[in-house]
Amino acid sequence: MKRLIFTWLLVFFACGMLMAQVGVKRPDSFNYQSGIDAYNAEDFVKSLEFFDKELEQNPTNGYAMVWEVYIYEKYEKYGIAMELANKALKCLPKKDKEYMGIAYDIRGKVQLALGDSLSSLSDYKRAFKTDGNVNHLFNKCNIYHAQGNFAEVDKEVQRAMAVNKNNAVTWVYAGRNAYAKKNYEKALSDYDYAVKLDPQYSSAYAFRADTYMAMRNYKNAAEDVVNALSVNNDSKAFFQLYMLAKEALPVLIIQLNTQQAKEPKKSDWSYYLGLMYNERGKYLDAENAFKKALEINTFESSDHTKLICRNMSKSLMRLGKYEETLAMTDKCLALDSADVDTWQYRALAFYNMGKKSAAVDAFNSAIHFNPDNAFLYYWRARMYMYSDLLRNALDDINTAISLDETDNDYLLQRSEIYKRMKRYDESDADCKAVINTEMKRDTDERDVETLAYAYVRLGQKDKALEFVKELEEKVVTSGDEYDIACLYSLMDDKQQALDYLEKALKHGFCEFVQIANDADLDNIRDMKKFQEIVDEYKNIQREKAIDKEDEKSKSIEKIVEVPFVREAGICKVKCEINGLPLHFYFDTGAADVTISDVEAQFMFKNDYLAPSDVKGNALYGTADGSVVEGTVIILRKIDFGGLELSNIKASVVHNQKAPLLLGQSVLGKLGKIEIDNAKKVLRITHKQKIK
Repeated sequence: MKRLIFTWLLVFFACGMLMAQVGVKRPDSFNYQSGIDAYNAEDFVKSLEFFDKELEQNPTNGYAMVWEVYIYEKYEKYGIAMELANKALKCLPKKDKEYMGIAYDIRGKVQLALGDSLSSLSDYKRAFKTDGNVNHLFNKCNIYHAQGNFAEVDKEVQRAMAVNKNNAVTWVYAGRNAYAKKNYEKALSDYDYAVKLDPQYSSAYAFRADTYMAMRNYKNAAEDVVNALSVNNDSKAFFQLYMLAKEALPVLIIQLNTQQAKEPKKSDWSYYLGLMYNERGKYLDAENAFKKALEINTFESSDHTKLICRNMSKSLMRLGKYEETLAMTDKCLALDSADVDTWQYRALAFYNMGKKSAAVDAFNSAIHFNPDNAFLYYWRARMYMYSDLLRNALDDINTAISLDETDNDYLLQRSEIYKRMKRYDESDADCKAVINTEMKRDTDERDVETLAYAYVRLGQKDKALEFVKELEEKVVTSGDEYDIACLYSLMDDKQQALDYLEKALKHGFCEFVQIANDADLDNIRDMKKFQEIVDEYKNIQREKAIDKEDEKSKSIEKIVEVPFVREAGICKVKCEINGLPLHFYFDTGAADVTISDVEAQFMFKNDYLAPSDVKGNALYGTADGSVVEGTVIILRKIDFGGLELSNIKASVVHNQKAPLLLGQSVLGKLGKIEIDNAKKVLRITHKQKIK
């Protein structure tokens, strides 16, 4: 929310909406205007160059100073930003209330970044007094809210309401304050009113979702999260997906699938489904969701395609489909050769295929593109360690630690490398450092798994067991179960280790190369039961792969030719809709199915359509560019040429002359569509199962 509040004035900037006040002349020089243009194009380096030139020629241009404050604040150069803000407030015309208010506001933001909340509050107060814009009050609310000073938040909300009681943002702040005080009913009431005032305000849905989750009303929470994402891909709502995936995955799945049905051309919903399945270790479901997203995503941005491919690479890798993983990473890297996660999945696929050298090469490429990424050195260190190249592993993990001293996983990894090098004192020192850091954190923020490993390596099994038991209560994925198996193995509790290994394999963990090489499992590796469990699930995976290939082999490609006639240059084809013989026009440019009022009324009158088939009203664009009202219906069955489609969304256009149209996007669900003008047939190539 803070980001939204602080950017209100940037919207003014970007849109050129700041209007000079009466008697105030704002600069219009080439450098000044060029600086604004570059800023709006997000070329901040170029923008700063233009504003610097402007200030060389006009050193008292307070307007240029304000813009530079925003740039320096963006780059976190708060000292320079503060100096410029002070100077801008002296140079700006006092009559220009809007810019004076903006200058106080941005200085307030800089003050806050410097840790001076008192001065920040003072500047926001001055800003509001100067231009009367309630957004300054919301900035004050953010500070008071962070301090837990809810009484002051209430005061600022009341001031904002005195200015405009019909501002949806004000009611969201009221709701947030009620939520913080656990007055959930009032919070819901405030959020409801905000949504009523502005149905396109995504934050209202996102914050209301928080309240529903606190009340364990996950159905309504999921609806609000999806609404927020549907409005503008709200960032808060995106992270709420993960919270819901943990608390109520089935409810979230239903909601995302419902939204996908409502917006069949938008791949986001299947993409989100894939992410949630990945999060919960349901990798096969994730793979299928990402496949659907890719099918829909044909006409969307390459950035979105990259995200789908990257996350599908993870699903495939976790499923042990290593060749498919490599193919998917190829597709992703063709879009972004520097994508860190994709290189990681590629390297892990190679490693699990027994190609350790290729795995290291993949990380070499990743590091080439991202030389300051500590995570990459950490993973290459692991690859070296698994290959017994311990000196190389130590060099890399030391590099990772030098780049990021805050990640205890890196220290823990180094302790393992030291242990393998028989440098036990250094190994113990790293484990103690990990424990010391983690135990200083709040209980909810501690990495329980890291603590368990650290105590195990120190030989303090009783203490390690405390955290393993805590970890057992937080199990989410098959990977979590595998980690617990490793910990029990290290503690020499062989039965528990075997039990958790079997659970992990049963729930989808299939990284058998890792199992074969993981030193954490050495205590159970020679046991007959260990090999039986691994062999059993290897066979299950093999059988699944064979079944999949058999399924492919049990289908053949068939071609169906459906005759058509041409009328006014358009193909006219016979069909049946819900059993009623009709003709439709095949329009390659049409997205949906459309029928006229006359056809619809006849179908209702003769029971070819039922009241339950009506789903609501919508507006539709016509070929001539006009917009018409229509009714959304579901056609239960469309049959032509012996091929069938089920439950197809259609629109009843309130135009008696509207023809029955079926677009290529609809028929394309059956297979590849070709028009043979010579033979006057639609040729449909489709898959048919062999019975």
